[in-house]
Amino acid sequence: MKKVCTNCKQEKYLEDYYNSKKSSDGKRSRCKECTKELNKQYYINNRDTIINNVRDYTLENHDYKIEYKRNWNKVNKDYITEYNKSYRQTENGKLQHKKDDARRRRDLKFIELFINPFPEEVEVDYHHINNILVIPIPRFIHQSLHRGQNVEEHRNLCNEWIKDNYGLDIETLLKKENKNSECNENKDLQ
Repeated sequence: MKKVCTNCKQEKYLEDYYNSKKSSDGKRSRCKECTKELNKQYYINNRDTIINNVRDYTLENHDYKIEYKRNWNKVNKDYITEYNKSYRQTENGKLQHKKDDARRRRDLKFIELFINPFPEEVEVDYHHINNILVIPIPRFIHQSLHRGQNVEEHRNLCNEWIKDNYGLDIETLLKKENKNSECNENKDLQ
């Protein structure tokens, strides 16, 4: 079945029109192409007004939007988890993960004591031996050492693993770090 567009005056199939509950045939009077063009032109002519309206709406409904998103995330927790897992397996997901990881490291401004010695196939977490210094540990080990305990217990378990596997005594290392920082502070005071 066909219909004539009131804007371009061309006869087109009904699939070429948006739906409308108000009209008798259930379709709008303008075709999709004309509607898109008119909407585009309207946006160009009223850009500032539209942007202001959207900004005002967002500011007025900020709390509602946050609450809505929080509730949606709570209800769809399993879906989000599965989606994120499958996304991380894609090339874009892997790239995004690397970017996020680099950004997180840059923002936290932590210092790697040594370069990651593990092959690329091994996923690595950077364990904080204090608030600044980090050491690469295979993710499966790092997660197994984090059994819901507090930060200090987790650090102690990881530090024991590091001592056993890397031969580094973290306590001695941290004492040297503290002495060096105290010496630097004393030099700055003089």
